[in-house]
Amino acid sequence: MAGGTKEFNKTILQTSFTSLEYIYYLLNVVKENQPMTSADGKDTIFPVARARIAQERGGEWSEDKRDTHAELTLREMKFIRYKDEEETIFEVSDIGTEFLNAFTLVETPEGEKVKLSLKDNLSLDEKNQLLLDILIRINVKQEKYGRNLRPYLILFKLLSEPKFEGYISKSQWSCFINSSSYLLDTQYEEIRDRLIEVREKGEEHPPKKSDRILTRLVLWNVLDKVDIPYEDEGCFAFNEEFAKAVEINMLQGHVDSLLNEEECEINKDEKIVLPEESTRNRNGENVLLYGVPGSGKSWTIEHEYCKADTVVERLVFHPDYTNADFVGQILPVVDPIDKQVTYEFTAGPFTNILEDAYWNPQTSYVLIIEEINRGNAPAIFGDVFQLLDRSFEEKTVDGITYPVGTSEYGITNENIAKKVYKNGRHKVRIPSNLSILGTMNTSDQNVFTLDTAFQRRWNMRLIENNFDNVRGTLASAEILDTKVSWQRFCDTVNTIIIGNRAKMASAEDKRLGVYFVHEQDLEFDDRILPTGDFMTTYDELNDLVRHEMLGTLDDEKKNRLSELRAAMQHNRKFPEKVIKYLWDDAFKFNPEAIFDTENMDSLERVIKTFVNNKGENRFRIFKQSVRDALYPSQP
Repeated sequence: MAGGTKEFNKTILQTSFTSLEYIYYLLNVVKENQPMTSADGKDTIFPVARARIAQERGGEWSEDKRDTHAELTLREMKFIRYKDEEETIFEVSDIGTEFLNAFTLVETPEGEKVKLSLKDNLSLDEKNQLLLDILIRINVKQEKYGRNLRPYLILFKLLSEPKFEGYISKSQWSCFINSSSYLLDTQYEEIRDRLIEVREKGEEHPPKKSDRILTRLVLWNVLDKVDIPYEDEGCFAFNEEFAKAVEINMLQGHVDSLLNEEECEINKDEKIVLPEESTRNRNGENVLLYGVPGSGKSWTIEHEYCKADTVVERLVFHPDYTNADFVGQILPVVDPIDKQVTYEFTAGPFTNILEDAYWNPQTSYVLIIEEINRGNAPAIFGDVFQLLDRSFEEKTVDGITYPVGTSEYGITNENIAKKVYKNGRHKVRIPSNLSILGTMNTSDQNVFTLDTAFQRRWNMRLIENNFDNVRGTLASAEILDTKVSWQRFCDTVNTIIIGNRAKMASAEDKRLGVYFVHEQDLEFDDRILPTGDFMTTYDELNDLVRHEMLGTLDDEKKNRLSELRAAMQHNRKFPEKVIKYLWDDAFKFNPEAIFDTENMDSLERVIKTFVNNKGENRFRIFKQSVRDALYPSQP
């Protein structure tokens, strides 16, 4: 690029004006009651329209030109509407009918087959109003940018600028249409000044496919080609007749009407009306809840922080979770009409809830991050890390008074700012009505550590591992048929764990959490008890299995076998969850501290012994001192 200026990239502001002919044919298909019924949108949709397009273009319809989203596109543009929703039959809407009545097929000066042009029987005002309405609808169908001007509206404004002398070239227009820097209404002056600079320096930009907007507007009697010696490629200016009707205020009126449909608010200066910070809830905070596994961290969040009218977003950090997953990233997007690939910022859960919280100041939002230290939290937060500093008093910045609980410092992040504030230059802050809650185990050694700089930005809250606030039905629930309550078992085992601090790393974190199991895990399924003349469950099970292998099971025995297997599976929940944890994790390096290792030499032996016995004998897996603690009333 000449003059050492910035190299511009392709932008999301791609136009779809080249597809007007396709829309014209499709609307005729709907008008003639041709159904649009293909669910996948591939081979059966719009055959009549395809045939017409192929005929007019003098060729065959190619597979790469099929529009898999035509139904949705036309409906979103409100060119069609449901006639019979159940049968997916459509009819042409009022604006669609106006479209068909206003356009005609004409031969182009370049000798191409046929193109659309506005009919001459329309008045200038009718042409103006209809054209703008159609163009706006076409350009908002895919993404609701809301507060952004459309490229053609920017073009109209540029042509009205005295310094542009009423004309613009393809290369000058290309400087804007292919720039990812100029997107927002509030940047119009920047766009104008940049293009004036381009003109004054004589910089040239190769015309892009999207510059066909200029030639299309010629066919639609909006622009004229003008012979300006400035460039060989030619320049474009308002059609003299059309120019008389073009008023920026009138154009803005069309934009205002459209944006109101999209529930977006702009003022006369085309600036976004931001929420009043004085009306915003002020309960936002960062809280990091920590404690042993199963201590009730998630339960505390659910019951203390998530009120009935609170909007909650929940996610889990893990080793493969990244800043791109959390905040957002640039991803390719294929336009469903012209099939052009563009690149857009796709927001992550943090940016999405930030946007929702910002535009709904009187609603409380909570972002819950479970297992925050199982991912590299400082890296996942990235530059958002700075936002975790919350203000403790009202603070006025750039004329805006932010309430308590807002981020103390704002950061510059163009992608987030465009998504949240519709202005890439707006400083990003966490609003005071958004809380961020994280959970982590006390000292788990198998995950990432949280450095001091990260932790100090949170209110740390220890969730104590005790039964004070645990529902009585869980605390008193007996473990199967052992007559030992869950609370007594936890207290006994946790006392041993704490006493082993010298022999066990991070002993405190190895304790059983009071919510480590559910009540249903402790329930005893008495269907496991033997029936008939069988002395033990396994005698009965073996007999049934033998008959099953021989194929001699009657219906009654089949049902009994099914019952036994279901009961055994249920009664194994406690040992498979709790006993396995004690052997494999809590007492991994010194099982003799709690288990009868003289007789229990493997986890398989431990589980088998627990399951095959009943009542008190299930705890034969533990050494005598532990059994005495579980049954203190017995000698």
